[in-house]
Amino acid sequence: MGYKKYDLTSAEIKALANLALQEQGSIDGACAELSLMANLFEQQSKYKTLYEYVRKSDWFANAAYWMDNGKAGAIYQLYAGYVLCEGLRTVPGHINEHDCLTDIKSISTGEVKDKSAYKAGKTIIKNRHGSTYTFYCFPAKGSDPFGYTSPEAPQSGSIQGLIERETDLASIPYTETGTNHQLFSMIVNNAGLAGYQDSAWCCTYQFAMEILEFGVDKALEHWNMTRNTYCGYSCFDTYDKFYSVGKTGKIPELGALVVFVHSHIGRVLAIDSDSRTFLCGEGNTSNEKYDRSGDSCAVKVYAWDDPRIKGFCYIDYVQADARKEHKGTLFAFGNVNYNEDGEFKTDDYVLQTLLRGRGFKGQNGKELVLDGKAQGNTMYAANSYMDARAKEGVDLGERDCWGPKCWADIFGRKAID
Repeated sequence: MGYKKYDLTSAEIKALANLALQEQGSIDGACAELSLMANLFEQQSKYKTLYEYVRKSDWFANAAYWMDNGKAGAIYQLYAGYVLCEGLRTVPGHINEHDCLTDIKSISTGEVKDKSAYKAGKTIIKNRHGSTYTFYCFPAKGSDPFGYTSPEAPQSGSIQGLIERETDLASIPYTETGTNHQLFSMIVNNAGLAGYQDSAWCCTYQFAMEILEFGVDKALEHWNMTRNTYCGYSCFDTYDKFYSVGKTGKIPELGALVVFVHSHIGRVLAIDSDSRTFLCGEGNTSNEKYDRSGDSCAVKVYAWDDPRIKGFCYIDYVQADARKEHKGTLFAFGNVNYNEDGEFKTDDYVLQTLLRGRGFKGQNGKELVLDGKAQGNTMYAANSYMDARAKEGVDLGERDCWGPKCWADIFGRKAID
């Protein structure tokens, strides 16, 4: 799911940035204000353009004056372009209210002027104009409280959407405002998680992309985290979360996170199995390979077995396009049939390794023994995998035979007929 991108002139961007700065007084607050402008415009039908709505609707105080006379500098204008023209909103689309504290009549969880009393998703705000809404966040220390009159609808997203976002950001190119200050921490912070603004942001960038595409709840599920256990700001802690549930490995899959040994992270955007390379989207970097301290986003090429890759973290995207590869040859292995005589076969060993890595156990409830013999426990685990995929709408054929379709599916590649 992507937010609408607006085609604005440089003069319109400057005017909207002027007003956003006047309303909120900081770059983080202004980005939230710009996001709110777009949200509100998309919820009305009277005005035909975003610019006209903001200027004439009377929702924003003295809008025309501040749009013409505000003092937003180049950074504010740059980030107004990111939010409105690139769809990088720092608050989600259902956020449609904010008030300065002097316009708030009461809150349900304490005193109006006590900002610590505002609880995301719990505090009910009543303002002096007759509106009632639920608190979402303070985008910055000096910002107004932002909120919503209706809860967020479930977001639909896709791995292709993530790929397009990271590719677009690398081609703009996106640039941070200063030393590690950027939009992605704003997105995570505003969602009530630890974005760690002004710190290394390669991992936060990847989680913010998940929020934009799927919403925060689905993003947490994808990363095997909860609000209480969130650690999506740390490369190695994130890897450990995936490792603990058997979702790491050494082979790239589309959409998988790429964790490097030098504490850096990216995402697999495309795979070329001919050359055994993949495209990697990264934040807090430059076009230089392995860079983890740059100020922008980039897409780079790495070998599957690059020694500086710690491992891949696999995310269970359920969309049909989640396991397509970019180009190149496709994986083909022979059938692995129920093998009562225990004959050692390389394919059987590979199958055991993959099933064990994904958490599928034998009929005895134990991890598979890596002995290269496709006997009872191995085929029980294989059948369990096929049953799990069937529940997700993927038919891998008859049980007790692990054929090309199964190999293709578990490797994340297109099946060979």
